[in-house]
Amino acid sequence: MRFARGRSLPKHSGAARRSPARPARNAPGIVAGGCLRQKKLAPWPGALQAYAADFSHLLSDSNFNKTVQQYLMQSEANPAVGWGFFAQAGISDGNPNPIKWSVIAGLGGNNLAPGREADVWGVGYMHYGFSRHLLRALDAFGIEHGDESGVEAFYNVALTPWLRLTGDLQFIQPWNPAANRATIGALRLQTKF
Repeated sequence: MRFARGRSLPKHSGAARRSPARPARNAPGIVAGGCLRQKKLAPWPGALQAYAADFSHLLSDSNFNKTVQQYLMQSEANPAVGWGFFAQAGISDGNPNPIKWSVIAGLGGNNLAPGREADVWGVGYMHYGFSRHLLRALDAFGIEHGDESGVEAFYNVALTPWLRLTGDLQFIQPWNPAANRATIGALRLQTKF
């Protein structure tokens, strides 16, 4: 097992390692609605016209996000098996989107214990900030409001290559302060044909 400062533990079959060779997945995203419009630059007579691209309408229906994934530990036997950090942050104009901004972060991946590499686990945190347009609408009806946040943890056991069992636990602080915090547990069985 190799850690950040290059210190190593004795090698053994299926050992996990930190992988500086495997690049992080770092995916920016920009989503803009609408289509390209043309703007007349000058009202010249006749057939000669000057146009420029007009992107101003795109700024009123857009969202921007950034996603990062990085393995912290990987199997030496199979570099595609590992666990690591993930995060996503996004912001929008909030109209007509009900969510103005969001942050999601956590740890997850494969179990690196010998014989359990097909098992998958994760722990994550999420926080959603609502748009001022939605909040104004809720205010008009006298509805209390705030942001929403939560934590989720799951473990997915590979019982066979075609049968999986997942245990999941979520803690949610709802957007409505009058509502109780929610604790939700789930158990799922999945078959693959």
